[in-house]
Amino acid sequence: MSTITPAALAGELAAATPPLSEHEQQVFLTLYRLLATGQPVDACALAESARLPADVVRAALERQPGVYTDDRRRVIGFWGLSISPMPHRMMVNGQALFAWCAWDTLFLPELLGAPAEIESRCPASARRITLTVDGARVTSQDPAETVLSFLHREQPFDADTIRTFCHYVHFFANPDAAAEWTACREGTFMLSLADGSQIARLTNRARFPTILAD
Repeated sequence: MSTITPAALAGELAAATPPLSEHEQQVFLTLYRLLATGQPVDACALAESARLPADVVRAALERQPGVYTDDRRRVIGFWGLSISPMPHRMMVNGQALFAWCAWDTLFLPELLGAPAEIESRCPASARRITLTVDGARVTSQDPAETVLSFLHREQPFDADTIRTFCHYVHFFANPDAAAEWTACREGTFMLSLADGSQIARLTNRARFPTILAD
């Protein structure tokens, strides 16, 4: 099993995620930002916004296992972000959005280019948890002791990612609650919000190296 450090975990996530070409980086960053309006995204509209040919955009969408569509084949969810209700709620520019797991709320605001107000619940105590995330940095949190659970990823992400990964990644009101919960679930462990944010920053740059190069 890999060492539990932000760099090592970011490396695991990058290795488990399909690498993106320069065109794909543009397509998917554009897709995130269109989804942030709260509306389904049509492939033609995405191609127009990304300023790329429609066939390039459709090929990019078909290659990614983390794309969810409605009955009209419009995108309603993509790699951590959803416009359909899920347990982790994000308010971005006044629009309610949803994340697949707690950690998604730490990396998405930087990609969306706007601060996010996060609301979730501790699965151990049901206590309400709120965060403000700006870029890849948590700027406020309640409770102050909030932490998150995480899971090593040693296999590529696929269409079953929500069940096999996201269901194990939650916010907890305090370390004791997280320790009790992770002790009963093999492979899970606790991270501080600072470490989660560092993994978010590193992962964003690994996934979008051309766009987010420092």
